[in-house]
Amino acid sequence: MPVTHIHEAALALASGQVTALGALSNTDAVASVLVFPVADNAANQGIADHQDALTDWTYGPLDLAEEVRKIRRWSRDLLERFFPSRCAPEFVFCFEREGPRVLGHYIPGRNDAGLRWEISINPRHLSTRSERQVAAVLLHELLHAYEEAVRPPRRTANGYHWAWFRSFAEELGIPCTRYGGELGINTPSRFTAWADERGLREDVSSEIQADALAVDEPLSKRVPWICACPAGVLVTVQVPHGSELVARCERCGDLFTRKAQR
Repeated sequence: MPVTHIHEAALALASGQVTALGALSNTDAVASVLVFPVADNAANQGIADHQDALTDWTYGPLDLAEEVRKIRRWSRDLLERFFPSRCAPEFVFCFEREGPRVLGHYIPGRNDAGLRWEISINPRHLSTRSERQVAAVLLHELLHAYEEAVRPPRRTANGYHWAWFRSFAEELGIPCTRYGGELGINTPSRFTAWADERGLREDVSSEIQADALAVDEPLSKRVPWICACPAGVLVTVQVPHGSELVARCERCGDLFTRKAQR
């Protein structure tokens, strides 16, 4: 993605073949103009139009066409609220079914279909987490997209989240661990102020629900281990039956223990 540097804080819009997004004012003294190829934007807009026209795109009882429209509305609102420009690429939003501990992802560069700017929300959590929690995941992934644009992180095999990312996530009120694990939603925060204004449902818990497990992962084969955090930010890890987990929660510092032991 071409980047043109300018020696002023104001947003500079490119014209003709690209759109542009300015860097956050507190990232660097030198701002950047980020160009997004029109062909990629057009391809993604075509996919969005196709999604909107679907009447048989479902996940259980959920109408995913309606869900993706909601995600798009939130993304436009979040970009306008927390990022410095009204211009941004046309994201590809999808709902890839992943493991129960995965909340969503952003794919840097191009995805398997050759498309840019893919953001996925794990659909198994759409009915078990509040709107506020889902929107926090979306903001986390939007921040990944922004990080790729303004200061591409070094690639790692373990999903490491660099200090730059964690600092901004904390500032917004959606802190995460070094490996992307959520640490709840800070209240009050910039994010909760936005969520309150938009009437999003209250945060209820960051605990992964048992009924969110896939059909081929019956609960009897996995045992929940929990940390010592309060209920609103409690983290649950589903561990294969008979296995041991030796790990500490980065927020409370306590070792995870089998839920039945507490």
